[in-house]
Amino acid sequence: MKGLIKTNMVINIVKAKYGLGDESEVINRMMLEHEEILLEPALGPGFVAKMRKRGKEKMVKVTDFAKRYKLK
Repeated sequence: MKGLIKTNMVINIVKAKYGLGDESEVINRMMLEHEEILLEPALGPGFVAKMRKRGKEKMVKVTDFAKRYKLK
């Protein structure tokens, strides 16, 4: 119960500080400010661009992964 009270207190403080209307706006504001910390760097825009570029590269067909990478 103490955690819920503390959470509501933080929500109310952020809501008042930024003049936000409801909890949804508070959550959106907090996500925008903390997304870099919360999301792993691998999920950032640079990673997505890199994967799109790799997706256009020539593919190599692998029928036996373990054999190809000498895991057997």
